[in-house]
Amino acid sequence: MVNIKKELILLLLVGLLSGCAPKDSATSSTTSSSLPPSASAETAAVVSSETVPTTPTPLTYSVNNKGNKTVTGTLSDGTKVAAEILCSRDLENPGEASTYAVQIIPYSEKDRSLFVSPDWTLTQEETEKIDYGEPYLNGTVYRDTYSDTSGQSWSIAVFPGHLNYSSPRGELFSALAKSNGDITEPDTDFSFATIPEAFSQASAFLTNAGFSIDSTYDVNRISSSWMEQSEKMCEFYGGETYALKELYPNGLSAEDNAYLFSLRQKIDDLPALNALPYTLLQNGQIPDRSVGERIFDWSGVDLLVTNLGVEQFHIGMRIQKGDVLQKKELCSLETALASIPTDIHTESTYEDVFVHIGSHTTGITTVVKAELGYILVISGGEYKGQARPCWVFRLEWEDPKSTNPYAKDFTCDIIDAYTGQHIPMTSASLEPI
Repeated sequence: MVNIKKELILLLLVGLLSGCAPKDSATSSTTSSSLPPSASAETAAVVSSETVPTTPTPLTYSVNNKGNKTVTGTLSDGTKVAAEILCSRDLENPGEASTYAVQIIPYSEKDRSLFVSPDWTLTQEETEKIDYGEPYLNGTVYRDTYSDTSGQSWSIAVFPGHLNYSSPRGELFSALAKSNGDITEPDTDFSFATIPEAFSQASAFLTNAGFSIDSTYDVNRISSSWMEQSEKMCEFYGGETYALKELYPNGLSAEDNAYLFSLRQKIDDLPALNALPYTLLQNGQIPDRSVGERIFDWSGVDLLVTNLGVEQFHIGMRIQKGDVLQKKELCSLETALASIPTDIHTESTYEDVFVHIGSHTTGITTVVKAELGYILVISGGEYKGQARPCWVFRLEWEDPKSTNPYAKDFTCDIIDAYTGQHIPMTSASLEPI
């Protein structure tokens, strides 16, 4: 699965670099590669034996080289914790948060000018109808190209479901940065800006256009050497990297570095979290589409900052906050973590935490990420629902002794931040609700 995914990404990269990328491809702000239930069961049958430690160890906290908190330890069932924490609240006493009614708002023609500078000149425009298969999202795509006073070209594409912005360089760098699996990063920030300085640029850029951006974020340092390696892999797979050769006939230089951010829109002082497009289970079963609830996962922002500023981004749909439905105290990080062993080992036919993690009889499970924020739960065809405060943990399983290339899996464990209890859900393929 991992190798197949990488080849697909590389094929998309080849298309982009040769000028043949599909114009209507929507890039999700959250990438996932969960194995289907059948693959998970198959994997469990072929992995090697592994003794899992069962003695819990205390949780300890530190800060990584990007300034984010981290937590390490071992849970009661032997699950390891080695997680980056994205949380702006106190971890022991997070305080109160409200549950809100929300409406997800598509983009329209009026949004074409959101990021246009006054001194830009429109050089090309194109419109076409798009059918997502859902009436609420069907509409018109607007693709506009501008030239600034230096002759630099800028592209803005407004889809009902997302908005893209890029220079040719930004589009190229973003494609190279995302094309080559786990990123090997330098340990220090780049000379043109520190990570906090680059985030300030990104946040101001989006805030000026009316978006509320949370202070927590994921970020990767993308070096020019990493992008050169991505280009070589693209060529190895048979791609003709026309765009790179046209922009950089002599190759990239040491100045061609970038920060790739994953940002979140904000509700109050908490982020709207991105997760897989889960469907909430009802009594352990997949609900009928007429009454089912699903997590909306198109609200995040992928954004690239270079020595020239913001050169590329992709942003999902807007969140409109409505009435307060309830307000309560939130549970601590450690309270939420304590439910994970039970969640993993509670057998269920559809539940992702069991299917993708607990069903494995060997190997090691690790909590690699922890976030506190809102999940957006919607139902019906008009994208209305609730913003619910939750702790979201990314769980990864692997058997390091296995020779099976598919002996890895992951999912999210989503915990109600009021009760500290797991919210049962599945990412199994379903018809649109």
